[in-house]
Amino acid sequence: MTTISDIRNELINVFNGLRDGSIEAKDAMEINNTAGKIISTAKVQIAYHALRNEAPEIAFLAAPVAPQPRDEPLPSPDNTNPKAGAPEHG
Repeated sequence: MTTISDIRNELINVFNGLRDGSIEAKDAMEINNTAGKIISTAKVQIAYHALRNEAPEIAFLAAPVAPQPRDEPLPSPDNTNPKAGAPEHG
């Protein structure tokens, strides 16, 4: 795995394997733990660059991601309401 997309796809496979019984929970936990640590290193790198006011070039995060289908259209931006477009909680 070399990109965040690769990890996402692998974790989807792990999830599906848990559902169909082809992977044991212990193995899934280890895979998820390792993936979390990999992702955490990217978060640290992003935070470091943010503190330095830099735009990082992180190949791990630069992989193209296919758009995910949405159940509803995205809201239109509303410059008069700072919360416009924010997800509703409730």
